[in-house]
Amino acid sequence: CDWPILQELAGVSHNAMILSMSPLPMLAVTDDPVQQLLTAREFGRRKFPFDEGALYRKANPSSLNRKARKLKIGYVSGDLCTHAVGLLLPDFLEAHDKDRVEVYLYDYSPEDGTPTRQRILAAADQAVAKEAWKLFTKQGLAIQLGAKVDSVVIEGKGKARQVVMHYNDPEGKAKTLEVDRLIVSVGRQPLTDGLGLESVGLATDQRGFIPVDAHCATAIEGIFAIGDVVRGPMLAHKAEDEGVMVAEILAGQKPHIDYQCIPWVIYTSPEIAWVGRTEQELQREGRAFKSGQFPFAANGRALGMDATDGFVKMLCDRDTDEILGVHIVAAAASDLIAEAALAMEFKASAEDVARVCHPHPSLSEVMREAALAATDNRALNF
Repeated sequence: CDWPILQELAGVSHNAMILSMSPLPMLAVTDDPVQQLLTAREFGRRKFPFDEGALYRKANPSSLNRKARKLKIGYVSGDLCTHAVGLLLPDFLEAHDKDRVEVYLYDYSPEDGTPTRQRILAAADQAVAKEAWKLFTKQGLAIQLGAKVDSVVIEGKGKARQVVMHYNDPEGKAKTLEVDRLIVSVGRQPLTDGLGLESVGLATDQRGFIPVDAHCATAIEGIFAIGDVVRGPMLAHKAEDEGVMVAEILAGQKPHIDYQCIPWVIYTSPEIAWVGRTEQELQREGRAFKSGQFPFAANGRALGMDATDGFVKMLCDRDTDEILGVHIVAAAASDLIAEAALAMEFKASAEDVARVCHPHPSLSEVMREAALAATDNRALNF
């Protein structure tokens, strides 16, 4: 994600559009973004025509008309469930007078060609997805699920020049969206081409990843692979931990990584973070569980900060009380999730967290309250 471009756009009141070609959107500002677009995962099982002239160029931000009547942002993704460009859109709303901003979110699943009409954030816990929908629409985002893009073209010249997206709604009706600028988000894929893997006898899987075992060892003895070129979430902190693990293995130690304890964060406003399993995953596994949830609206520090949106939800094993997952929607979710990840690494129970004294007033108290709620519904302040 190219943060300077986001910052530049956040300071310009101008029509814009964000288009994502896969479930993992990120900004593509390259010497040849069209080539990058065409080599991305097929959208809806096929590519569609695209005009390079629609691209917003970082090198020429002054070309944007700062007197535009509206800031129009469109975002099309295979799944609105990531921490990259797409769900940073609420920040655009914060940077502008809401009366001058229009944001359109279009969601479509390219994995099997079937529109995802149920909800956004399919990878997140269902309670988080429901809360996100409520907060995003309240902020002014217009969300359209099951939209299928046919083409994106440039029409007109000069001041009348516009980017036009042709798409079909969930009922199959042809529709269009007109904006003044297009940011192309082409998704993230493992960058394994050109590494010379074949020269050492390595091959990638069908998705381009390098196969590794639980310790990041490849099929060739002495060669390890970590980060975005191997299985698992494309997260910087996951790659860092894998790098440390490999270094320790080379030093003769016996480390390991529990991938269930790697936190996910979506940097929206408010932020969204989770670690471990979701409620729907536990249901599919047939595992008996219990849950506790506590809102920030009942937290003194959140009230003082005027940041009362969201909650902490804790999922635990029904019999052992072991914490299986924690899900947060909050202004500081990216910071609060670390306590949950630490607790899960040590196989802590909800009661373990509930018995730890948390400072008052602080947002961290909500973590304790959620743990208390999961422990025989013993929350103190709600």
